[in-house]
Amino acid sequence: MIYLADLDQVIKRAFESGLDKIIITAGTHHETVQALELCSKYENLYTTCGYHPTRCSEFNESNENEILQQIIELCQINSNKIVAIGEFGLDYERTQFCDIEQQKRYFEFQLKHLISLEKPLFLHNRAASQDLYDILSKYRDQIKLGGV
Repeated sequence: MIYLADLDQVIKRAFESGLDKIIITAGTHHETVQALELCSKYENLYTTCGYHPTRCSEFNESNENEILQQIIELCQINSNKIVAIGEFGLDYERTQFCDIEQQKRYFEFQLKHLISLEKPLFLHNRAASQDLYDILSKYRDQIKLGGV
């Protein structure tokens, strides 16, 4: 949730206190677009692009390629402000938003197709370590820039 009333003041104070750079984590295409608007106001403000595991219910077989293309285009057009893929991964404690199988499917779907953007991975893991590891291991040789 963004608190717009004092957001500019908060960001200004953060930079004045000595922070060099800030990354705003986004969990959907729409959130990345919103974050990019804010990033355009500050030289050292950046964002991420991808779908959070609690938002993977927005994917389905009929729209997954369209969503993927939107992510890729957004990352390519804004490569100077989108510094990581994510936040994406697995969250097995909040399956009321998206079931485990859907989370695994669309985490791997994003990973498989977005590695080529050559951005670090901004990973999410809650009570899903083994499955996260297993999926990441499949793409170990293709992941070049690490992640957090």
